[in-house]
Amino acid sequence: MIAMRASEIADVVGGRLHGADFLFCGSVVMDSREAESGSLFAALPGEHVDGHDYVQAALDSGAVLALVAHDLGAVEISSIVVPDVGVALIQLAAEVRARLPHLTVVGITGSQGKTTTKDMLLQILNHFDETVAPKESFNNEIGLPLTILKCTQKTKYLVLEFGATHIGDIEKLASIANIDVAAVLVVGNAHVGEFGSVENIAQAKFELVQSLSDGGVAVLGTYEPHTIDMALRAPGQVVTFGPHGKICAEEMSLVDGEPTFLVYDQKIHLHFTGAHQVANAEAALAICEALNLDRTQVVACLNEARPLSKWRMERSFTPGGALLLNDCYNANPESMAAALVTVAEIGSERAGRAVAILGEMRELGESSRSAHESIGRLVAQLKISRLVGIGEAGETMVKAALVEGHQDAHSFGDHDAALRFVEADLRSRDVILVKASRGTHLEGIAARLAGGVAK
Repeated sequence: MIAMRASEIADVVGGRLHGADFLFCGSVVMDSREAESGSLFAALPGEHVDGHDYVQAALDSGAVLALVAHDLGAVEISSIVVPDVGVALIQLAAEVRARLPHLTVVGITGSQGKTTTKDMLLQILNHFDETVAPKESFNNEIGLPLTILKCTQKTKYLVLEFGATHIGDIEKLASIANIDVAAVLVVGNAHVGEFGSVENIAQAKFELVQSLSDGGVAVLGTYEPHTIDMALRAPGQVVTFGPHGKICAEEMSLVDGEPTFLVYDQKIHLHFTGAHQVANAEAALAICEALNLDRTQVVACLNEARPLSKWRMERSFTPGGALLLNDCYNANPESMAAALVTVAEIGSERAGRAVAILGEMRELGESSRSAHESIGRLVAQLKISRLVGIGEAGETMVKAALVEGHQDAHSFGDHDAALRFVEADLRSRDVILVKASRGTHLEGIAARLAGGVAK
């Protein structure tokens, strides 16, 4: 974080400083295991644990300041007491952003692809200057301010990922970021159960474009009607990407599931799995176009980029040599379909079976059953060799696949039974997709198939 006295921080967040006043310039963390020498520990209340119970652990790891909601008693650490630690983090992040006028901020949102696009962009921008971006999917009212608080006076680029489950979520967070480039990748069905309609999702995503600072640039996909419409309504300059955009991949092919294509008449080979990754790469290229970065250098960096975040088409192998694709971080109908297309293509290329182990896609509301039925039918249409469905949603997919004519579809009520079934008939040339929404914890199955233990 930029240097601020503890008393300054207290003034910014409307808190009371207890203990010594000193110049703070360390990291800001909410997990005591990430505390290091000179850290500020934010004692956030959680669903299952209270951060206040871990202040001593943070102190033992080197933390020198704590942001808390009540007095700490015997814990010997300087602390700032505030009414709400989460609100205080947002206030502090807003102040840090305001003190960094030279900072160029890129905001990314969309129903899928945010984290992979962010990972690609981080690796490109780091080539040009110091860049800060969130770890994994830190894209909410806690993760976003923590990301801003990573910035120092040396930081040139800040990449922020914006998630939302309600209209107004993005507007609230964007108001503290002063965004220069706002990218909306795609509008789909993710979280439609929370929003009520895809139109409401589009409205929420457009909040990022509306938040642009003067002279800001909107980067918009052209893969579906909502982002195309946003390009017509954006307040300033627009850079588009995708099939009808300024940045458009041409002559795309797959090699072992990794896309190769042309942009600017320059060849790009992505070290990311699946044809759907091309849209993420186009978005990263379009953002760089908005930033007026050298195209040749950008392409070179993209060719070197690698996946950074776990459980997003993450490759590994079973002890017997089968290729395993762990895509368990999240799932919605669009991302599920893209993953199934990929596993079918790789299975064909490897001359092996494509095996899909699928669980529930959550937060789909009233469309949940029909969405899972559609995925089951798609499995049959793509000629996925074997479908293993887990849980009630998995059973829905299996039934739909069987009705569509699939001959090798099986449902299981628990992970262990499904795992035993899959392991009993694994072949070295198989490619296995494991995918579901994060809350189903199918990553445990992927870990065990890879010969490890679930984390």
